[in-house]
Amino acid sequence: MSATTKVRAARQSRLRWLVHSDIVSVAAAGAIAIGVGFAFLRSPETIDTISVTNPTDYDIGVAVRGAEGGWMPMSTAQRDTTTVVKDVIDQGVIWTIRFTAQGRQAGQLEIRRQALEAASWEIEIPASTEEILRDAGAPLPP
Repeated sequence: MSATTKVRAARQSRLRWLVHSDIVSVAAAGAIAIGVGFAFLRSPETIDTISVTNPTDYDIGVAVRGAEGGWMPMSTAQRDTTTVVKDVIDQGVIWTIRFTAQGRQAGQLEIRRQALEAASWEIEIPASTEEILRDAGAPLPP
């Protein structure tokens, strides 16, 4: 074997080792990423159904948030009806519910989770919501 052949053989051997070690590293990193994903990225807890009764003459947008985080749209409660919303993400101990209509803020409620459970997950939009909208000049829907 000449000196050139020995150098070439050594390079090929190192290249095989590098490729083999990279494959093992990538596979190990992938396995760790999948494990972390399963440990930390689980679906949030949900409430099966929440009923929203809207006694007003307006279709009311309903959004919700917990003590932390931003607003999450829940539904539009049609006027003079009860709207049932399925699979609402549990907001924790304190729920803040915001009402909007015709592009206007129409008030909000802060309710403890215990009170919602005691009320069988039923929310009634307060009459003050309609007053806020009328005072703001919100037109009635057709």
